[in-house]
Amino acid sequence: MDEEKLAKLREMLLEKRRALLDAIESLSQDSAASKETAGTSRIPGENADAASESLDMDTLMLSMESEDEFLRKVDAALAKIESGTYGICEECGKAVGDARLEALPFAPPCLACQKKIDYRRSAAEGAGSRERAEEEAEKTFPEAGEEAEE
Repeated sequence: MDEEKLAKLREMLLEKRRALLDAIESLSQDSAASKETAGTSRIPGENADAASESLDMDTLMLSMESEDEFLRKVDAALAKIESGTYGICEECGKAVGDARLEALPFAPPCLACQKKIDYRRSAAEGAGSRERAEEEAEKTFPEAGEEAEE
């Protein structure tokens, strides 16, 4: 990958990182405000309000976890840029492909390997056996890991 594309992708990742940190901060403030309100406004017998507050709190926590996970992926991509391993599939070691990196600059696997991962995950949920899911993934996507996309 040429330096200009790499610099553009790095800047995209840094912008996304800033946005994620802002979102996490906002969610954290909302969470703190919800906890404060929940602790002071409860009137005995108002179960519906308590359930609603609990649901709101659960939703905030899930959102924060999701943003944190996304931030870890962005940070990992930035670390790979610094180490010179950015754009290399973590599964097969081949190039991820410029088009995939431009669409998902934090994407660690190439498209062929990602399809295999997704298939393996869904097969494991249905089959109940990781080994069986792995065998099915190998049969369905034998090309994963053999050649890089674009």
